[in-house]
Amino acid sequence: MFPLPHILLLDGATGTELNRRGVDTGLPLWSANALLTDEGSRVLRQIHTDYLRAGAEILTANTFRTHRRALAPSGNAGRALELTRRAVD
Repeated sequence: MFPLPHILLLDGATGTELNRRGVDTGLPLWSANALLTDEGSRVLRQIHTDYLRAGAEILTANTFRTHRRALAPSGNAGRALELTRRAVD
């Protein structure tokens, strides 16, 4: 019998949780909408804190759709670097 490897727990469904907490997650930006405002970023930080308190050992950055092509339809293509940095701060 092989020893079990150390299991790491990841955070949960960030976009779903943002939506549940009242942050717009609609198209075209989905969960990246949270990065456009201080309030959305605050909610995102709180979600990550809650996941850590629940036992998560790894948090994923909210960088889904923070690239220029995805941001372009909302007029935010020029903010790609800013929003990606905001997602990992």
